[in-house]
Amino acid sequence: MVFLPEATTFLDRVQALAMKIEGIPRPAHIAALRRAVAMTQAEFGTALGVNKLTVSRWDQGELRRGAEWVKRLAKLRDAAGRRGVVVG
Repeated sequence: MVFLPEATTFLDRVQALAMKIEGIPRPAHIAALRRAVAMTQAEFGTALGVNKLTVSRWDQGELRRGAEWVKRLAKLRDAAGRRGVVVG
């Protein structure tokens, strides 16, 4: 089965919203979640109480998130899940 890039992006976003965050999420999960909630790195950082550079480093896997951020990520994910997935 082959998916168009738009379909793959949509599925990544749905998965990021649907998956329970257990432990420290992988960088790809953080990036997919951020895109699913339709936030820029700066907006995502503001929502989590960190700066844009920190979010960029999370997305790229250069910086690992601490356990204290898992609750914040889950709260942000839950709120976004109630609103729905943004595509495009």
